[in-house]
Amino acid sequence: MPFVAFVRSNYPHAYFSISGDVVTIEDLDYTIPSIASLEGMKKVTVKPLADKKALFVGHAMGIVIGDDEYSAWDKREEVEVEYKEANEPLYPNIPDNIIY
Repeated sequence: MPFVAFVRSNYPHAYFSISGDVVTIEDLDYTIPSIASLEGMKKVTVKPLADKKALFVGHAMGIVIGDDEYSAWDKREEVEVEYKEANEPLYPNIPDNIIY
C-alpha cells in the first residue's frame, strides 16, 4: 500500500531549497480556499506546502511517496534541504504580521 511522508522545516522562519525525489509546491496546482470572512481580516494565501519560505518549525515543505511506511521514511532521509534564515514579516503584504 503506498505511503507518504512529509519533509518538514527545522527552522521557525527560513527560505529553503529542496532537492531529491520529492513532490513540492511547484508540482501542485492548489490553494486552500479561505473560509474566514471577518470584517477587517487581512487576506493571506494558504498553500498545502511551503512555497520557498517555511513559516514555522514543522511546516511541510515536500512529500515523498513510498511503497510502504518504511520506504517512505527512507526516501525522506535522502531529500536534501538548504536553509537561509529569514528576518522579515511572514507574509509580504502584512508587514506587522497581524492578520486580525
